[in-house]
Amino acid sequence: MRSLDPPAAWALILEATGRRAPLVVVAPGGAAPLAAAWRDAVREAGVDWIEAPGVDPSAPRPGEPFGFWLDCAGAIDPARPRASWLEPVRRAYADPCGPMLPDGNAVAFALLGQLSPLLRRPSVLALRGLERATDDDLLVLGFLARALGAAGVVLVVFAEASWDDAGLERRLSRAGEVSLARAVAPDASPRPAPDASPRPAPDASPRSAPTPARRAEGEAAGVALCAAGALHEGVATLSAALAAAPEPQAPERAEAWLHLAMAALQTHAPELALRAARIARTAADVPSVRRRARRVHMAALRQAGQAEALRELGLAAYAEREAAPDPGERFWLHLDAALGCSMLDPEGRHEALLDVILAGRDVPEGCRATAHLWKAAHVFARGRPAEAATLVVERERAAEAAALQERGLAGIEAMGDVTRALFVRARLGATLEIAGRPADAIAHLEVAAERARWCGERALAALATAEAVTACAALGERARAEALVARERAASTPGERAGERPRRSLLERRARAHLAIARGASLEARREAEALLAEARGLPPQHAQAAFAECCEAVYLLADAAALEGDREAARALAGAGLRLAADAAPEDRPRLRARGALRAERLVKSNVRDGDHPA
Repeated sequence: MRSLDPPAAWALILEATGRRAPLVVVAPGGAAPLAAAWRDAVREAGVDWIEAPGVDPSAPRPGEPFGFWLDCAGAIDPARPRASWLEPVRRAYADPCGPMLPDGNAVAFALLGQLSPLLRRPSVLALRGLERATDDDLLVLGFLARALGAAGVVLVVFAEASWDDAGLERRLSRAGEVSLARAVAPDASPRPAPDASPRPAPDASPRSAPTPARRAEGEAAGVALCAAGALHEGVATLSAALAAAPEPQAPERAEAWLHLAMAALQTHAPELALRAARIARTAADVPSVRRRARRVHMAALRQAGQAEALRELGLAAYAEREAAPDPGERFWLHLDAALGCSMLDPEGRHEALLDVILAGRDVPEGCRATAHLWKAAHVFARGRPAEAATLVVERERAAEAAALQERGLAGIEAMGDVTRALFVRARLGATLEIAGRPADAIAHLEVAAERARWCGERALAALATAEAVTACAALGERARAEALVARERAASTPGERAGERPRRSLLERRARAHLAIARGASLEARREAEALLAEARGLPPQHAQAAFAECCEAVYLLADAAALEGDREAARALAGAGLRLAADAAPEDRPRLRARGALRAERLVKSNVRDGDHPA
């Protein structure tokens, strides 16, 4: 985090509004002259100043989900009822059988839709009370900073208390990539850069850490936090409350364990999710709660790849599916049974169970949307081996899958499930490209890339961009492809999550290679493809699936380069090698890689590839 004096911080703010770059400036709230000076300066610069004044820092509301944002939003629009800001999120997850909770991205997206009409031009959105913000509040802060930054909106957050720079930056970094700066109060002494010389004597009175928001207490508070999407605070509150409970596995605590399991699953704590779901199933004396806990337990088992245990629970759900008293619950049990045989299916029940849901009436929206997406995955999974792949077969299968994915995407977007919709939209874009609908594919991939950047999912943004560039180059839209690559590069910041950079580097290299093919620059394309192959082979084990897919993409690009150079024999051999690799790719990558190989093989058979044509 850069420390700047007020004039330099103000210059950075103006630069960010002009460049439409995401920026968060943390400023001392006690420096009233600083806020007043900036408030006056925006008028001269032609920038709007929108402030959330009147928040009472002495009266935090422990346990209120996203209280920081409700305070700020209420100050901006005081006529609006406080609870109404989050009501759309709560309403979308009202199904008592559903295994999913809203998350911070859903809350952020809802706030974005309600704040955007107030921020139609370059603006400074000034917020107060940073010291009261939870990690869930900071997740929303990062999302809004990235989403509003594209409209020239800079967030300035005033903290009433002093703070420790390292601790504050660490908390803010959990929100994903965002450029951070710290405005130093006029009477403060900025801390020198780490490599400054000579080093001064230690500060006799170091700044204290931000005052943490008072944590909610009790199981009811934790359940309320989870139900509203404040998952990190909910997990912490429920974990503490249940650990201190005299009888932690009593039946009356089953609902608390259930919400802990759901929140842990969505915050990527699989071991906690499995343990909490098991306890919820054992403790529950209400059948509907027990079934919902099993549903979450199965999702955690599927995530952990435990096929035998998943199948056992699926068979239990299969046996209960007709006896459930509620029609909606019966459809959920059909979905549970389908999930149970999604990894091991000797009876061939998986597709038949999904078809029952898709043909049903009054199916809960979340259940139907999920069934559409699982059926699409099954369509791809029943594909032929790579050696037998033809472009016609691959496109027909992709068209069937795309129709299912489109229906599933519509359902989860209607629910406001922003995070899941993001990944589904990216997959849909790749499927549409296979189906021979590149224009539709690009439209979805551009949206997916932009929203992935908002959510801090930088690897997904890079993947969507690389796929969109491939489709643009195939259509001859080189300017659009160049713009996509430039936008992705401009979005990079030093705060990138650890481990994401190697994957993103490969995706950017693949995009450059496709652009070189589109320009007819075979030597440049060959250099990029060879470097892509070498870098993919050098990825660490945790990126093994991505490395395999990029190796296959690199082989196809080498085939494209050979075709441009007129070496049809080498191009055919490389395309065949890529198809053989595709046969061993992960199920979610295999359809795309197999279709790209089939496309190259067909074009090489039909005619020579003219100089400047894009083989993909």
